[in-house]
Amino acid sequence: MSPWAKIFKEVAMIMLIALALAGVAYALRPMVFAPGSAGQASGAADGKVGAVPEMTLQDARDYFEKGSALFADARSLRAFQSGHIKGAMHLAPDEFDAWSGDFFSRIPPDQVIITYCEGDRCALSLQLAEKLTWMGYEKVFYIKNGWGVWKENHLPVEGKSE
Repeated sequence: MSPWAKIFKEVAMIMLIALALAGVAYALRPMVFAPGSAGQASGAADGKVGAVPEMTLQDARDYFEKGSALFADARSLRAFQSGHIKGAMHLAPDEFDAWSGDFFSRIPPDQVIITYCEGDRCALSLQLAEKLTWMGYEKVFYIKNGWGVWKENHLPVEGKSE
């Protein structure tokens, strides 16, 4: 057998195994891969199929006042400690392995989760929201520049900057 034939055969086997694993994952959690499965809230849809919806500040404020959402701060631990939305959890996407096991065992998949970071160009909240959606959370949203707009509107915060 030529070296190219051997490589082709190995690549084909890897592709078949990957396809089989994807099929098993879909069979176990079909809604994770369904378009728009992240859920919708009023004012939250951005029109992209399968995208994590952005939430308005007003909708986030309503969830906060009802106490019906978990707020997840995607910023660094240092930024979180200096101030964050009152009651928020620190869930930095780059520290996913450190917090994910405990988080997944305590937070049900139908919990409304609102992620945020700071600045118009900050993508950490969207990254975190995508990871949570990928892991099976059905009602995940993000607020663009969430920390900034939250503070500008004098909403409840805690930490060193109180």
